[in-house]
Amino acid sequence: MQINPEIRTSLWKHNVRHTHTLVSGFPESWNLDNLLRVIKRQLVCNGTIKKISDGTRVIELGGGDRRQQVVSILVSEGWCQQEQISMHDYEN
Repeated sequence: MQINPEIRTSLWKHNVRHTHTLVSGFPESWNLDNLLRVIKRQLVCNGTIKKISDGTRVIELGGGDRRQQVVSILVSEGWCQQEQISMHDYEN
């Protein structure tokens, strides 16, 4: 694992009623399949890994605002430190 990743958690409004939680900023060395599996088991939600146009890998979780829960999982499982994670509001 990389020493200083800058993980970004944010919300994406899917439509009027539904929001998704986005998690991005992962180092290339991280195995996102394992991370997603841990998050999905602990939060009991659906999720997927997407690669956007600039090559950035993003975890998209359904089921509303799960930013704080994702931060707790990342820290408790030892993926990164609290200071390395930033929480943001809605993405465009």
